Amino acid sequence: MKQSTHFSGGNAVRSPLDFRGQNLRGRSFKGQDLRGADFSDADIRGANFVRANFTGANFSNVTAGLQRRWFLSLLALSVLFAAISGVMTAFAGILALATLETALANPKAPDSKRKAKGALAFFNGLSIAANISTILQAIAQFST
Repeated sequence: MKQSTHFSGGNAVRSPLDFRGQNLRGRSFKGQDLRGADFSDADIRGANFVRANFTGANFSNVTAGLQRRWFLSLLALSVLFAAISGVMTAFAGILALATLETALANPKAPDSKRKAKGALAFFNGLSIAANISTILQAIAQFST
């Protein structure tokens, strides 16, 4: 990183920061003044630019995105949550089916309708939770 300050007419003038072609993976620029900085051809994967000032900065031909380990971690978590969601939905379906079979086998029992409605409500609730989980996974992947 190259930066220099010179004086012109009594005022300090800051020359732009030069990060051209540098490996800046995982580096934090949090809250820094990066006005006019040149990041061209740099690798900025996983860099933190929260609340940084980029006015006039050059990001041409940069390599950006998640670092490989973060990508693989998110992918593994997504697969795990999808598997848990599938198992929960299957369990709810089996439970609902067993309850409905019991209710249908003895339709004159006083609580058979209540059990059937409860099983269906439980199954629907778990299905909705599984769908919400899938939606949240998609949002998490697309927001990175």
